Amino acid sequence: MEVGLTIDQLRWAVQGSGLGVWQWDIASDTVTWSSEMGARFGVEEASFPRNVTEYGLLLHPDDREAVKRAIDSAIANRASAFSIEHRVQRPDG
Repeated sequence: MEVGLTIDQLRWAVQGSGLGVWQWDIASDTVTWSSEMGARFGVEEASFPRNVTEYGLLLHPDDREAVKRAIDSAIANRASAFSIEHRVQRPDG
């Protein structure tokens, strides 16, 4: 028997985790964020980055180049999965 979750159950799980989720449409360079991501990055939902360049501005300056290289490599290699750890620089410090 396969057990699946409804959209409402998935939304509840994301809200409860406090982690948030995001999606990047590479072709249009458009990033879509769950509202929980604002708490993680310390920004209001209206200020969420709209593309990867804006996202890069929220990263700790020492991590920006490594993240850019990892993204470029994943795209060049058509990676089916992507994961990288980095720090963010929140507006509140």
